[in-house]
Amino acid sequence: MAVLALFPVQGRSVHGQSTSRKGSATLQGSVRDSRARPVAAAIVHLQVEGGSQPLTAHTDSAGTYRFSALRHGEYVVRAELVGYGEATSGSFVLGENEIKSIDLTLESPKTKVSGLPATQTEFFDEPSFTVAGVTDSTNLGGHGSNTIARTKEALVKDTVALGRESHAAPSPATSLSSLEKSLRETAAQEPGNFEANQKLGQLLVAEGKAREALPYLERASQLNPSSYENSYQLSRGYADSGVYQRARSNVKTLLTTQGKDAHHGAELHHLLGDIEGKLGNPVEAVREYQLAAELNPSELNLFDWGSELLIHRADQPAIEVFSKGNRLFPLSVPMLLGLGAAWYAHGSYDQAVQRFCDASDLNPADSTP
Repeated sequence: MAVLALFPVQGRSVHGQSTSRKGSATLQGSVRDSRARPVAAAIVHLQVEGGSQPLTAHTDSAGTYRFSALRHGEYVVRAELVGYGEATSGSFVLGENEIKSIDLTLESPKTKVSGLPATQTEFFDEPSFTVAGVTDSTNLGGHGSNTIARTKEALVKDTVALGRESHAAPSPATSLSSLEKSLRETAAQEPGNFEANQKLGQLLVAEGKAREALPYLERASQLNPSSYENSYQLSRGYADSGVYQRARSNVKTLLTTQGKDAHHGAELHHLLGDIEGKLGNPVEAVREYQLAAELNPSELNLFDWGSELLIHRADQPAIEVFSKGNRLFPLSVPMLLGLGAAWYAHGSYDQAVQRFCDASDLNPADSTP
């Protein structure tokens, strides 16, 4: 019976090499997408001719992989990642003590949103994810014991909370109190004044007083049903008040008329992602955050997309989203924290520590990261 040995590969493990057949050759290389960008967390399989079990490794954040202690023989190497196609090398021979490099390119499909112009629907050739981890709350990706899993879950939740706090709007200034008072007086004296009702409702939603805002926003909606801003704020008010079904219905109606506008479409899909998350529909929430990020790859949209994936233990796609966010927003502490948490959940602890240190270095005076 063959004994399986584990060989470290870029912080991961390679499984399947028999100790009785261990050799001295090395295969290394990189996995990149169609734009020559490194693909992190890709799965690389190395199959020897006549062998029954392939060796497996994962690429690191630079997209590189390495197999060592290989015996002489004929091999085929293959790379894959959720949302991408596969890439397979031709058959090649490894000699004794040989070090061979083979680079692979994964085709990254463009994500399309039905009804939108092609120029608005490309997400930088990023993959469209089908997230198995989201549909099964017991799927922890196979990394460790229940104790480790609980530790990872706690880290993920803390990281997401920190990131979302940093994106929260600042507390209203004291001067807003006088503005609120003035708008209340105007709305009371002139109930048919659309602007007073709309602005007061919007202000109350921003202040976290959504239930108080609803009567004013509903009145404004009756006065001017075609106002997008009021309809959006009314949907937010319903969502923040826990009236999720009505909020979802309103947003979906707005998407039929405003969804083709990149700005409006992005904020509507993001709000719908919030609502679906509150309703306990993680797959739908992920999809809505993804659509928001495709239409407007802002720091907030990317962070919330990655966070939703991470919360539901889809760590590998989360790594890709946070990596994209880190490339677009290299000075974003939340993005680095999210990327670190994703690597930690994936079991790549060295990568996680590096990202947390990078986040801390961006603002050494801040003790939060």
